[in-house]
Amino acid sequence: MREGQSAIYYISGSNLDQLKSSPQLEGFRAKGIEVLPLTDGVDSFWPTNAPDFEGKPFIPRALPILTL
Repeated sequence: MREGQSAIYYISGSNLDQLKSSPQLEGFRAKGIEVLPLTDGVDSFWPTNAPDFEGKPFIPRALPILTL
C-alpha cells in the first residue's frame, strides 16, 4: 500500500488477471491508489469481519469513486 493512503481498498474474485484488468480500477490507478486483490474465498472473509488494519478501514472497490 502506498504511503499516505488512508484506507485499504480491495477487489475480490477468482481470477487475478481479470481482477487486475477490471475497468472498475481505472479511477484508483489514475489517483495512484493501490487496490488489494483477493482471489481466495477465505480472503473475502477478512474485510467484512475486521473493521480495519492498523487503523485503516477496508473499503470494497464497488463504492463510488467519488469517495476517493
